[in-house]
Amino acid sequence: MKRFIINYLVKKLFPIYSLDKLVTITKQGNLLIGGKLADNNKLSNLQNEARFLANTELLELLTDTLKHRAEVAMFIKSKDTQDLMNGKMILYTLDVQNNILNKILKSK
Repeated sequence: MKRFIINYLVKKLFPIYSLDKLVTITKQGNLLIGGKLADNNKLSNLQNEARFLANTELLELLTDTLKHRAEVAMFIKSKDTQDLMNGKMILYTLDVQNNILNKILKSK
C-alpha cells in the first residue's frame, strides 16, 4: 500500500511526459498528436524536420552509440538477466523512435 501511494504521488507530481506530445498514427496513416489530428501545416513542418533529422550524422552517431551500449550490456558485461533486459530496453527505445520518425515521413 505504501509503495502504491508513493508511486501515485510521484506520477502525479513529476510526470515524465506530456500527454499533448504523444504521437500516434492511425490505421489510415493520419498523424495524431495528443489525440488530435495534426493539421497540414504541422504535418509538413514535422515531415521536414524528420527528413532533416534522418539525414544527419548526429542521429547516426547517437543510434550507433546506443546500439553499442546495448551490445555491451547484453553480451560483454552481462552478469544476469537484468543486464540482458537493460540492453533490450535500449534497443526497444531506438526502435520506437525510428518507427515514429518513419511514420511521420510516411503520414498523409
